Amino acid sequence: MLGLLSLIPIIMGLNLLLSGVDDNADVVNEKLSNQRELILNVAVITISTCGADNIGIYVHFFVTLSASVVIVVLLTFLAMLVLFCLAGPLFAAT
Repeated sequence: MLGLLSLIPIIMGLNLLLSGVDDNADVVNEKLSNQRELILNVAVITISTCGADNIGIYVHFFVTLSASVVIVVLLTFLAMLVLFCLAGPLFAAT
């Protein structure tokens, strides 16, 4: 059942292809101004493409950790997330 989640991005892409959505700057800016819809789309795509894999891997990983190690893992994750978010614009500019 979780494997069917990967169909969501394909359906979304086909919907955009078949609806003939205009991609000029005004339409793009209008779509980006609706933050709630944008966040929802990103969340759905992320969950559908990575959800089953992450559940299968990380549940077993986190179950075996003690509480103190979970805190270290989460702090490391947050530190790397900040680092990648700060480095992203630098990579995009080059």
